Amino acid sequence: MHYRRLQARPTTGGTDYLYVSSNNIFDKKGYTSSSNVVTSGCSWSTTPTLRNVDPLFRMTPVDADENLKMVDPRPETTGPAYSDIDDVSFDTFFTKTNYKGAFGTDLWLSGLSILDVEKKLPRNTWGIVKKGAITADETWVNGNTYMLTGQVFVKSGAT
Repeated sequence: MHYRRLQARPTTGGTDYLYVSSNNIFDKKGYTSSSNVVTSGCSWSTTPTLRNVDPLFRMTPVDADENLKMVDPRPETTGPAYSDIDDVSFDTFFTKTNYKGAFGTDLWLSGLSILDVEKKLPRNTWGIVKKGAITADETWVNGNTYMLTGQVFVKSGAT
């Protein structure tokens, strides 16, 4: 089957197309341009335009290998994966969400992936991410979940 590859949704012509939104995020770490990945082996009427921004995944290393300790592919709710969401009401195949990509705050991979079997996924909880240096006073509230996704250092003078 041949699919048309389009940056703009067709107004007619059925479902034989791959729609690539200009709101799609392409974090091009390690690539010189988004077009050499997206257009490889494809014929486009025009080269697609994508958003080149860091999606702010919670805990996804660029250089993952067999020594990976843990991965959390969910994006931060304050990041670009939660803005400029396309209206998908034109196609009943899609489910409307408030985020882009496969993951929101629910880590639905739990129980379904070798990552979970190998204990490389965090618990399916959502919380406030803490990592790096704490340089000013903070109050951590009982009842909140705090996720330490790296080393945390409380610097002198901060409590």
